Amino acid sequence: FPGSKFRREFEQIREHPVLVFESGKCIRCGLCVRLSEKLGEKIGLAFSGRGYSMTIAVPLGRPFRDSLTTAATQCADACPTGALLIKKSTDPS
Repeated sequence: FPGSKFRREFEQIREHPVLVFESGKCIRCGLCVRLSEKLGEKIGLAFSGRGYSMTIAVPLGRPFRDSLTTAATQCADACPTGALLIKKSTDPS
């Protein structure tokens, strides 16, 4: 639906040293949230908001690069939609 308020916007967050996060692909399954908690991430990821506008975000408005320091590859491997991707070794950012 063009102009629909339900359309997800395309965004790539590339500031993380290992991951790229594409929020428009995220289905908010919570696997990354649970894994980051289980694997002892200091900051990790969390649900933000309620209802349809709920998203996966870094708590307390911290930058994405601070979110996953030890669980990055495990979260990317668990992501069913590819919203969390491991950067290619040739990726300049």
